[in-house]
Amino acid sequence: MPCRTIAVANQKGGTGKTATTLSLGIALAHRGKRVLLVDADPQGDLTKSLGWKDPDSLEATIANHLSAVIEGEGADPREGILSHKEGIDLMPANIELAGMEMPVLMAMSREQLLNVWVSSLKGDYDFILFDCAPTLGIIPVNAFVASDSVLIPVSVEYLPASAMVGLLNTIGRVRRQINPALAVEGILLTLFDSRNNLAHEVEQTIRDQCGSAYRVFDTVIPRRYRPPRRLPWARASSPTTGAAKWRAPSSALPRRWSAVGRKKVPITLPGVDDLFTSQGERDGSAIGGVSDIPLAAIDPFPRHPFQVRDDEEMERLAESVAENGVLAPLTVRAAGPERYELVSGHRRKRAAKLAGLESVPCIVRAMTDEEATIAMVDSNLQRETILPSERAFAYSMRLEAMKHQGRRTDLTSVQVAQKSGGRWSRDILAEELDVSKDKVQRFIRLTFLSSELLALVDEGRMKMLPAVEVSYLTAEEQDHLLDAIRAQEATPSHAQALKMKRYSKEGTLTAALVRSIMEEEKPNQVVQFKIPKRSIARFFKPSATKDEIEGRIVRALELLEQAERRRSELGGV
Repeated sequence: MPCRTIAVANQKGGTGKTATTLSLGIALAHRGKRVLLVDADPQGDLTKSLGWKDPDSLEATIANHLSAVIEGEGADPREGILSHKEGIDLMPANIELAGMEMPVLMAMSREQLLNVWVSSLKGDYDFILFDCAPTLGIIPVNAFVASDSVLIPVSVEYLPASAMVGLLNTIGRVRRQINPALAVEGILLTLFDSRNNLAHEVEQTIRDQCGSAYRVFDTVIPRRYRPPRRLPWARASSPTTGAAKWRAPSSALPRRWSAVGRKKVPITLPGVDDLFTSQGERDGSAIGGVSDIPLAAIDPFPRHPFQVRDDEEMERLAESVAENGVLAPLTVRAAGPERYELVSGHRRKRAAKLAGLESVPCIVRAMTDEEATIAMVDSNLQRETILPSERAFAYSMRLEAMKHQGRRTDLTSVQVAQKSGGRWSRDILAEELDVSKDKVQRFIRLTFLSSELLALVDEGRMKMLPAVEVSYLTAEEQDHLLDAIRAQEATPSHAQALKMKRYSKEGTLTAALVRSIMEEEKPNQVVQFKIPKRSIARFFKPSATKDEIEGRIVRALELLEQAERRRSELGGV
């Protein structure tokens, strides 16, 4: 039986993640399975629950293995694993894991670090369970990338249920961009209070909204039942005991739930079309799983807006690929006989070529032009450094793809058509990109700039707000502005850009008027020279004003200039 890895996660605290991980792990061990529990929470609650009361005193934890992967050290992946009398193994965690957030964020292939470590352990276990921290940070994302599925414990209350939306969106992004095989194992309802009418309504709402897309376990963990502090609790025989309730999901993993009708509460959860396809669709869209494809057979994505630069970061990526190979498969789609079109992974492809590889691991997916464009944009928007021009054309391409899918995308105008449910299309796109609607609109306006002016934005010489206003000028007016910028060696301020936009709208913006506006002095571009007051305080009275100090300094410089001129005329040095 191949090893299954499951992340137990919910960004809301107090939903029973640790208790679920613990109970499921022990129940599987009692069924004869080899189980490794991984404490991926710097609070170390799972470690403490299994009897190691002082996790900070442990010499080896998951943090050490993350550090070893980042540094490329050949550490034993089994170092620090603790064995428990209940038949499970534990990789502990402590507060040092919190200190790994920044090193992980700065590392190459940062989402793959846990996967690199855990891959070498899969031959030793039937199940590996991650107890994730109550966040959606880089460590839980690492757990998602390393897992086959995510099990979501949700306490049957309004706020935890509504907070599940963010988690499902994150799982969806990980699946689309990094781990196509990731699935939702199921939703486990916990801390259910049968005396509370709202709890019944929340339970039914989750079943109604999620039941067709995700497995919602029949078993519901009552609030009054909590795992006893003393082990072994998972061996209790009575079907009404808390132990039996917590143990039941281990038997239910292969099964689907069946719903019963009750009332609804207004909790809006994302649909399956927004996050996942069905298993049949996944099987049909991933042709042959991961395959090695020759680099020469992979063509770049048409009009790919993101640059692939041979800089220091690329050099480091190439070194990593040469040493470890391509950790995350590229995503491609068929483009003809023995030809493929690259959807995501342009930098990895370049790094593989620099590393001397002839082929790379790829996932071949059946995608329409629109689906491929959206996937390409979403995957590249995860880069750490993105130029304004790259982001602008990426947003524009994504909007065009949405338009062909039947969505209104006139985001650059004031009047925007409403979507179903009364939501604005601008709001929907901004939500999908996880940015503000105003930011989307500003970046799309940049695509109306000439290439020369857009280059000034990329170089940081022209700021975003004036660039957006300049984008409303005609092509001829932008050429006049570019000439004025070269002559003045300065870019327009926001006020100047607004003035040119107004004259352009009136049809009176000539080349001469552009030069006149650009010749106006801009406070933000006047060179300032400052002298520390302590350096000159002895030359002035304490009561001297700023103007008096400035006038005296200028007068002193004039006298110095006159003295130097006289010396020069007398043949002095």
